[in-house]
Amino acid sequence: MHKHLLRWILIPLGIIVAVIALVIFTAIVVRLSLVATGNVGSFQSESFGMFAGAASAPSTRSFVMNDSLVTYDEATSATDVSQKIIKTGSLTLIVDKVDEAITQTTELTSTLKGFVQSSYVNESENGTKTGSINIRIPSASFEAAIQSLKDLATFVSEESTTGTDVTEEYTDYMARLTTAQAQEAAYLLILNRATTVEEILKVQEALGEIRSEIEVLQGRINYLDDRTMYSTISVSLSEETLITLPSKEFRPWTTVKQAAQAFVVLGQNLINFGIWFVIVGGGLLFPILVLMWIIWKLARRHHHKKH
Repeated sequence: MHKHLLRWILIPLGIIVAVIALVIFTAIVVRLSLVATGNVGSFQSESFGMFAGAASAPSTRSFVMNDSLVTYDEATSATDVSQKIIKTGSLTLIVDKVDEAITQTTELTSTLKGFVQSSYVNESENGTKTGSINIRIPSASFEAAIQSLKDLATFVSEESTTGTDVTEEYTDYMARLTTAQAQEAAYLLILNRATTVEEILKVQEALGEIRSEIEVLQGRINYLDDRTMYSTISVSLSEETLITLPSKEFRPWTTVKQAAQAFVVLGQNLINFGIWFVIVGGGLLFPILVLMWIIWKLARRHHHKKH
């Protein structure tokens, strides 16, 4: 009885073990054949899954290229980046002539291999001028430009400079861009070896996503390059208030006649207003007064009838 029971237990168990061993052996043979021949027929289960999961790998990424295993190490891929500083400055200057200061600032900017971003000049009623100019210059010339601009002024009423270190941010973008470009190259290799429409569509979708990421990262890197290569300086300019003697002849009798003329015009305007008020206002008020008088009479008559 025990032997019979033991036989019914061992036979199914042996079958299960044999099936598991056969599956493992088959998987090993298929894997070795793929590496040896470079065939990507098992695209969905192996190649595509490997690259899709590469985004979560912490430090090392591998892919098959030119029938050999290529390893990409993130920790050593980022190129050494020099310090990246965004420099900005702001000056408020009082100058003798705003026009001349604008011209001198433009010439200084050209000498330093920079460019003028914007400028404007405004003239007030008393003849004094104000203006502003924004310039972009190479960061290496930032301090020299600030000093040269201050030398143009008779008085510096305000000065401020800032420097923002974006080296860590820039290095991170560079590392992510290198990783994304490596993934793009791997997807292109798989696309060339894809054999079915489904495989091609999946790789193209993945390529679209990784290329969008590359464009975003490249845009941020270009922006930081521009901001760190060229510093921005904003300059506000104004002239000192000048007291000048009148250049025309002083004629008080003319002023008296002008004041009398203004008084006569004011009297005429008041008379004209009175005429308009009597005619137009009376025409509007008369019907209203008549209506109010009728209402008052009716109300009074009604009151007498009650009493």
